[in-house]
Amino acid sequence: MHVEFFADTSLLSGSFAELLNRADDIEIAVAWAGKPDEGVQDLLWKVRAKVSKLVVGCALHNTNPSFLERWQGQAGFKVVLDTTEVFHPKLYLFRVGAEVYLFVGSSNLTGGGFEKNREANVVLVGSEAGPIAAAAAYIRKRHEEATKPQGKLWTQWLSAYRKAWQEKQNFTGASSSPDGTKVQGLGEWSFAEYLELLKAGNPSTKYELTDWLDFLERVRKQWSIADWSLERMPVQDRRLVASTAKEPDVC
Repeated sequence: MHVEFFADTSLLSGSFAELLNRADDIEIAVAWAGKPDEGVQDLLWKVRAKVSKLVVGCALHNTNPSFLERWQGQAGFKVVLDTTEVFHPKLYLFRVGAEVYLFVGSSNLTGGGFEKNREANVVLVGSEAGPIAAAAAYIRKRHEEATKPQGKLWTQWLSAYRKAWQEKQNFTGASSSPDGTKVQGLGEWSFAEYLELLKAGNPSTKYELTDWLDFLERVRKQWSIADWSLERMPVQDRRLVASTAKEPDVC
């Protein structure tokens, strides 16, 4: 088996494009997909007849809905509908004659993953045995479990997903804090600005945030007197801060 490492996305995308043309069959399981008419996403579309399996996740509303819409009629295309499940693989398998090329790494099927970001990937080249066969089995299993995009329920889901995706794009763009101060984006908010935005609330809802705000205020005070970071916190505590911890079973 031959193994090659890619840290340069230009080399990665070049090799990927070459294999798209050479491949007899293509199977992909990927967390997120970007704009369908750009970069490798568009190149993949042009050889869509070769794609026997393509399963895409939608966790955190990061997959572009236009990609889902473009691919929804293709026979081998499936979607992981649960936006709370972090379906996170990046597996790209190409069958070229008797050889199989398997890309494994950090690159999603996006412009960032293949062009802009600092990514790291390896490609395994060999027969369909060992780890390559295991990856092919993984793609097959995830493909079987995913949802075929068709029917009324799919149309309704895609409409709701597109709305949530657009709201996220708006939310992560420029915003204003309650006092009218311009805030450039979610990633640049201070903890204090975040608290003020929470306290202002959403006038369209009637949810009580008192307990949650009290908790966050305690977190803020602790962070202000200690050299803490999320990376140093236990996973369960991070989940509590993110409000994603599961409720304990009640006997």
